Amino acid sequence: MIYFFWSLYFILSILISYFIRKLFSKRFYRTIFFSVSLGFFLTIWFSYPGSKNLSPAFSIFLIDLMQGDTDGINRLLRPFISCVFVISISDLIFSRFKS
Repeated sequence: MIYFFWSLYFILSILISYFIRKLFSKRFYRTIFFSVSLGFFLTIWFSYPGSKNLSPAFSIFLIDLMQGDTDGINRLLRPFISCVFVISISDLIFSRFKS
């Protein structure tokens, strides 16, 4: 059952990012906003330090904001930036092959 929800989460994340991409006409903006939105949704990290459970960084970010914990936001930056970088490079490579 957990695989079904993770799959549904990934599919919905890709669809939302795809529709955000369609809002922009310039290729640079489409790449940047697609990468940031998809990275924001697809980044997963440990629920709390020392745990083995993974959860979306988006939900960890929201919970840390509600609790007023800025330490949690800093620990989410590395996986978020890495994910955005990988998505940006992949998008640029695929767009080169497409055109």
